[in-house]
Amino acid sequence: MMLHSLPPYIRVLAVGQGGKELLRLARKKAKLPIVMKAADIKKLDDKAKAVFDTECRATDIYSLSLPKPLPSGEEFRSEVFVL
Repeated sequence: MMLHSLPPYIRVLAVGQGGKELLRLARKKAKLPIVMKAADIKKLDDKAKAVFDTECRATDIYSLSLPKPLPSGEEFRSEVFVL
């Protein structure tokens, strides 16, 4: 069950100038894979894919609940926000 275990990956949503160096180091030393874009999920196991699928559905539901609903599939179009 997804709720009772560690996450299968680290999801980067945004990074500032100082965080770029930290991210470089983390990519070398992190015990979990670092996901920067949706395509990165393809390289991971089925558990990670299931967690990402849940993230996608949650984002789509949120997008539909906005005063001006947004189209679904945002997780596949969004990029890491660089500050």
